[in-house]
Amino acid sequence: MAHNIFFWNLMVKFGYCTVKSFIFFLFISLAIACSESNAQYYTELFSLNQQSYLSQSPSSLQLNNMACNAVIPIVLKNGDVFLIRNSFEQIVLQQSVAEEKLWSFALPLGYQWTSKKRSNLRWLSLVIPKWAGGNHRSFSDASGWQYGIYTLATWTKSPTFKYKVGIYVNQEFFGTFFVPLVGLDWKVNERFQIFGTLPNSMKLHYQLKPNRWNIALAYRSMTRSFRNEIPDHWVRYNEMAIKALLEFQFKQSVLFAEWGYFFGKSPRFFDQMNPEVSLMNPIYSGQSNFWMFNVGYAFRLNQ
Repeated sequence: MAHNIFFWNLMVKFGYCTVKSFIFFLFISLAIACSESNAQYYTELFSLNQQSYLSQSPSSLQLNNMACNAVIPIVLKNGDVFLIRNSFEQIVLQQSVAEEKLWSFALPLGYQWTSKKRSNLRWLSLVIPKWAGGNHRSFSDASGWQYGIYTLATWTKSPTFKYKVGIYVNQEFFGTFFVPLVGLDWKVNERFQIFGTLPNSMKLHYQLKPNRWNIALAYRSMTRSFRNEIPDHWVRYNEMAIKALLEFQFKQSVLFAEWGYFFGKSPRFFDQMNPEVSLMNPIYSGQSNFWMFNVGYAFRLNQ
C-alpha cells in the first residue's frame, strides 16, 4: 500500500483532492493492489485482439479468432482482493464455401489473499463458469456450460523475482482437463523481463524505449472445447504458437502486432461414441503448421 500513500500525498500537496481525483486515486489503488497477482510487470485491465491464420494446404482453411478480456479488482478492507473477470471469444472457420462459427463467454470470479504466516506468499483462486458452443446454440442450452477452478500460489523471493505453482481444472466436453502450472516473474534488469505460467504462456519482454516501444518473443498454448449443434458432439481446439511481438505504448494504452508460427491443431470434430478419434469434416480437419498474424489493443498500468 506504499504506492497508494504516495499517490494520495501527492494529490493533497498539489491541491488535487477533488471528487474526480479521489475516483482516479481509487482506480489506481485497485489496479496496483491487483497487479501483484500477475506474472508480469504490468496489470492488463482490458484487451481486444483479432488473430488470423491461413493454412498452406490445398484446402486453404482460414481461421480467424477474436477475443476480448477485462478484469475488475475490488479491494477489501483487509487488503484482500475480490476479482471479477470476463472474456469473450469468437472463432470463424472458412473453407471453400463452408463457414462455421464458435464462440464462448466466461465469467471467472476469484479471491486473492496473503498468507497470515508468510507475508511473501500470496494465493489466488478462481471459479470459472463458461459457456462455449457453435453458432446454432444459445445460453438457454444447458449442455453448453463448463465449470472450472484455478488456483495459484506466488512466492516473492526478492523485488525482482517471483515464482508460482498452481493447478487448472476444467470440465471440458471431452472430459476433465487437469493442468499443473509452474511460473515465474523475473525482472532481469530495468528493460528486460521474463514472465509467464507454463504450459500456457511465457514471454521474453524487452523495452526498446521505456513507456513507448517494446518487443517480445512469446509462447502460447491453450486447449478448449465447444458444443456442436449435433447432440453429443463437440469441437476441440489445441492452440499452440510461437510469436514475435511489437508494441507501441502511449500512456496506459498499448497497440500491438504479433507475427508467429502455429504448430498446434486447428479445431477438430468428435462425438461421444468414439471420443479419441476425430471425425472427418472439411472444416474441422485438425490442420497444423501455418503462419498467423495478430493485432490488438490493451489498457495497462505498470507496476
